Amino acid sequence: MRTTLWAVGAVSAVTAAAGCDVGPRAEFEPPHVHVVETRPADGDGTDCADSDPDCGVSRRPRIVVRYDRPLWPEPERFREVLVRTGRAGVRITSARYDVLDRTLSYELGPRLRPRTLYRVELADPAEGFTPRAYDGGEVAPGAVPLEFSFLTQGEDAAAEEEVLEAPVPSCSRIAALLDRHCGNCHGADRPAMGLTLNSPEGLRATAIQRVARQTETGNDSGVPSLHPPRFGTAMPVIEPGKAAGSYLVYKLLSGSAPFEPCRSAECAELADQPGAEACEAWTELERERLRDWFVRGSPMPPEYSEQPRLDCASLRALLRFIDDGARCP
Repeated sequence: MRTTLWAVGAVSAVTAAAGCDVGPRAEFEPPHVHVVETRPADGDGTDCADSDPDCGVSRRPRIVVRYDRPLWPEPERFREVLVRTGRAGVRITSARYDVLDRTLSYELGPRLRPRTLYRVELADPAEGFTPRAYDGGEVAPGAVPLEFSFLTQGEDAAAEEEVLEAPVPSCSRIAALLDRHCGNCHGADRPAMGLTLNSPEGLRATAIQRVARQTETGNDSGVPSLHPPRFGTAMPVIEPGKAAGSYLVYKLLSGSAPFEPCRSAECAELADQPGAEACEAWTELERERLRDWFVRGSPMPPEYSEQPRLDCASLRALLRFIDDGARCP
């Protein structure tokens, strides 16, 4: 089964001059996207001795591919990856995109064979249907290979411990979190842009599946665009099930403050969220591109705000709440 991991056809933004003929129009050329890490890495497990069955890659691995730029979250473009041994392919059961880490994670179907060499092939950009950046930037070959191999553990490898994930934060917990970080502007009393984030009722009425006013650049008002010609057009403030399609997330990521590990009592109960200790802020250059492309106004919270910036645990909790469906009963 094939799933493509590449970028196809960059979307060109054309600047037109009004009035006199000033020569040919300049076309926007978005930067390429490169793979910067794969897990497993190329060659993992190949130096293991047969006498050590625990050496090697798990027979239930998660294939993770990390990119250097944020992607346009198009699920149909994420499934073109080939995992095989010899001529036998391995079924891909799911592909998940983490907007913060810029990673695609692939869950595999049946348990892999012991002490077997597997090859992963990400689709060649020249072949077509591949992931792309939010501004249309295409995937291009880089320092990390787009094809890599790994060797699995032996038959008698020790059983892996089951990892129990923390519960998904409730709507009330997320509303309290947003009140702490964004309530000065988006509280119940004259909320900026009509966006109330400090209560479940406010989230339901003004944020969840509600188009962000700063993204209303088309002809229709208040109608989310399911297949926008340009990423960021008519985007919901919160899109249930898709943090990478939620304008609120990009407003938070467009700021310059780093997302530090949890160090306060307010976020302590969220510190067990997956990835809560590893939040790497995007580069200033990428944040600048993000603002130029579709994120308008100040980041959240604004640079001048006295409210605390989001810590890593709080940010991870928000992303997980949205990806789980943003349920506010």
